[in-house]
Amino acid sequence: MSQNPQDSNSYDYNPEYSNLNEQNGQNQPGQYGQQQYQQPGQYGQPMMVPVGIVQKTPEQLAGEKAAQTSMVLGIIGLVCNFFVSWWLFGLPSLILGVIGIFKANEAERYGAAASAGRIMSWINAVIGGLYLLFLGGGLLMLVIAGAASSSSSSHFAELVSALALF
Repeated sequence: MSQNPQDSNSYDYNPEYSNLNEQNGQNQPGQYGQQQYQQPGQYGQPMMVPVGIVQKTPEQLAGEKAAQTSMVLGIIGLVCNFFVSWWLFGLPSLILGVIGIFKANEAERYGAAASAGRIMSWINAVIGGLYLLFLGGGLLMLVIAGAASSSSSSHFAELVSALALF
């Protein structure tokens, strides 16, 4: 088939092209060189591809996936801070925060922005670390104080008891 429907070639087998050639040949003298537009429903000009639709590379897709994962882990970690971390010494939020930070770094290596996931993950890591430090450390001090009070070393028991109260 020919590339231009205005040129009639002998190897055009589509009768639609000959109709288009006849319509385009009837231009008025004042409209020399202008093409007539077709009504919707007829074939002719190809459709335009929307500007926002562009094929993404696998690296861009991996970066966006890592950025989304970082944000989801940040949100789940913030929820864990209020409901689960009290009983588990902050370990869930600390673990989710660290994994979220790694995922945000991976996303930025691929060129995707992951600042929201990075911020939430850092908040989770800090809060989880503080839970672990205070709740876990306090429980550890109480266990040591209980073990030391039953032993014969009273100086060590007083020192651990003072640290546990601090």
